Amino acid sequence: MEHVDSCACFYCFAQFKASDIKTWIDDDETALCPHCGMDTVLPDVPLYTLDKDLLTEMHRYFFS
Repeated sequence: MEHVDSCACFYCFAQFKASDIKTWIDDDETALCPHCGMDTVLPDVPLYTLDKDLLTEMHRYFFS
């Protein structure tokens, strides 16, 4: 995520700066959300629109 400015969590729906991430797991490949501690962080990249709709769909898929 070194080339990403912002991220969001699809567990708690928080949006934050990538620089706010302090904890990494899986050999520094997976970021933990700085708000809830879950490994459900998505970077804001051109591949998709990082908005409430995407976060809600991801949450439903993985946690329902």
